[in-house]
Amino acid sequence: MTETFDRLLAKREREAFDDEYLQLAETYEAEHPYSEAPAVFRGAYALAHGDVQEALAQARQAFSLRPLNFEVWQLLVRCYEALGDGRRLAYFEALCKKFYEVPLHLEMKQETIDAQLAMLTLGLGIGNYAPFAKARVQLRDGKLQTQRGLYAGEFWPRFYERPAFWFWVGCYEEREDLEAKGWLAERGKGDPGFIDRCGAEFVFDTMKAQEVQDVTIEPDGAPVLVPLAGKEAGASVRFSHADGSDLGVGEDATSRLGKWSFDFYRLEAPTRIRSERPFVLGAPVELRHSPRRHPVVIDILVDALSWSVVRDRGYRDVPNILRFFSQGVIFDQNFSTSEYTFPSLVAIMTGMYPHHNQIFNEYAGYELAPDILTASEQMKKLGYYCTNVVGMNDGIYTGAARGFDRIIGNGYNTPTYLGVERAIRQLEAFDECDQYLFLHTMDVHVWSARAYHLPLPVQTKQPLAERLRGGNCADASVYIAGYDVYRSANLAGIHAADRSLGVLFSYLESHYAPGDYVVNLYSDHGASIFDDAPYLLSDHHVGAALMARGAGIPQLGIVRDEVTSSIDLYAILAKEAGFDVPETADANLPAALGGTARRYAISNTLYPGQVYRCAIRTLSHEFQARSQEFVDEDGTVDLQGLEYELYRRNGHERIEDAALQEKFLRVLRAHTARIDRGGDAWPSMRAARPDWFAKTERKERRGGK
Repeated sequence: MTETFDRLLAKREREAFDDEYLQLAETYEAEHPYSEAPAVFRGAYALAHGDVQEALAQARQAFSLRPLNFEVWQLLVRCYEALGDGRRLAYFEALCKKFYEVPLHLEMKQETIDAQLAMLTLGLGIGNYAPFAKARVQLRDGKLQTQRGLYAGEFWPRFYERPAFWFWVGCYEEREDLEAKGWLAERGKGDPGFIDRCGAEFVFDTMKAQEVQDVTIEPDGAPVLVPLAGKEAGASVRFSHADGSDLGVGEDATSRLGKWSFDFYRLEAPTRIRSERPFVLGAPVELRHSPRRHPVVIDILVDALSWSVVRDRGYRDVPNILRFFSQGVIFDQNFSTSEYTFPSLVAIMTGMYPHHNQIFNEYAGYELAPDILTASEQMKKLGYYCTNVVGMNDGIYTGAARGFDRIIGNGYNTPTYLGVERAIRQLEAFDECDQYLFLHTMDVHVWSARAYHLPLPVQTKQPLAERLRGGNCADASVYIAGYDVYRSANLAGIHAADRSLGVLFSYLESHYAPGDYVVNLYSDHGASIFDDAPYLLSDHHVGAALMARGAGIPQLGIVRDEVTSSIDLYAILAKEAGFDVPETADANLPAALGGTARRYAISNTLYPGQVYRCAIRTLSHEFQARSQEFVDEDGTVDLQGLEYELYRRNGHERIEDAALQEKFLRVLRAHTARIDRGGDAWPSMRAARPDWFAKTERKERRGGK
């Protein structure tokens, strides 16, 4: 612990809030510009002198730097308690309770009780598996009670201010009974088994919407599509001209609505829609093209597709992908920022490393700061109708998907063939407007065979001994070893994904001119199973796919002489669509697309409770580093005593080169400047979780996808 930090702690403990205390805080800030500590210390000073507004300003500054920090939460709790802001107080008290077992003390106020319960649920929740809630909070008999819950037939809670149209969780239906899925979801809300099993792959239709009872829609020179859903069984709406006069169809002007499920209605003139009871109006879709946009932009995330494995196998497993994108650009030396989906997906969507966008802790229900613009938000600003046609709802809690108008998602099973069929239907249904589609497919991803079914070709072809040997592996996906059964499952998934994508590619080529569409395909990470022993940042594990084809993309084929990162997708999409990359982003436009080549690609783990690992790759070398202590809840880590090695990429031979090692160390120090504690640690956080910070190795494990 540095002397300045130690003295500040001691003075705060004694409540010696004097001029020297403030000078020490300034000194510490000059030495540690990325630390939350100076603002926390100044906030304590302001509270001690009765200036709650200044304390809150300091707390918010600290929160922007370290949103998952216990000391920051405690300062915010004191501020919001003093200001009587029960809603925000509930959220931060819930975080303190969840992570550090601090008892809840907030007073439930009748006028804000629903908002407080929602904030408690968010604070006690996790960052994935939407729309399921780990601990949905209710008030019963004057006491707070928590139970696993489900958001369905209602709006999604949000810490930040909710816009006019916000996510409403409905049920996805195609040709079913109008009330069937709503009936099932309502029953499932009270069934712990339904919730524990992610609804048994129940598909949700989450759409930007608002609750209305009488609304008039006035198209502005172009037809408009309005999605409508009922809040209860038997709901119906009546359509009329804007002035209330009859449409000329008599009683047929009334339409029955699906319970918790949307149908689209086409309006070509000002139209009034009303009902005896409130119903749900999805954000209207204007059917208009613009020469400033492409008719179709599609992003395809093939989860866990290791491009290193594809490359090593001579690309023979992806004939359709190779054929299609050979007429564009395939980046052969691309690496993901992280080793698993939760942080990697948000990094791709924001063009920022996890420790910059602050989404890395899957156990925290925390949303991206509003000033961080996601890829879907950028596309929405340009006027695209944005739809996630298949996926796992991973970006709802974190805010990574908040730019989408519609998200069709379920827990795990998102096969490519299903996404392709939905995408084609979407393209045909909304061909009168410009569309941005996102597909997140899971054919390639492997999980333990003790919990999940293997692909059918693997079940029928795998020798019994091999299947049983691998089938008894209970490790999380990032640690599954190289059993033949899992390698076969991964390759079967690659073949299935490639076969299905071939249908989509053929459809695009036959229905659109080459200059009318853009397609990007990428992966969030690779797979551990192709290494003899799992190493989280191996070439196979973080060697990810990244490719693009379409309007404005040169036909370069495979680019082998440039290193790229998965976050560069953000800059590639910006070039394709025409939006600006924020200065805060880490994304880089590759030289092959008119930008500047990266000098290196960085992959790292930032998983609380485990050691920090980092791999820095150039075309010729790989630098690996590992901390001795574990990453904290807030994403910081003490990098004193860092262990590191240097390798040649070709042959993976370890080498000793002091000058080159120092060059990589400088890159590492710059990359970790915002997370390296340098020996300073908050005693309050250590006292709460002392087992995490012992300097002894232990078996690492994890959940998640």
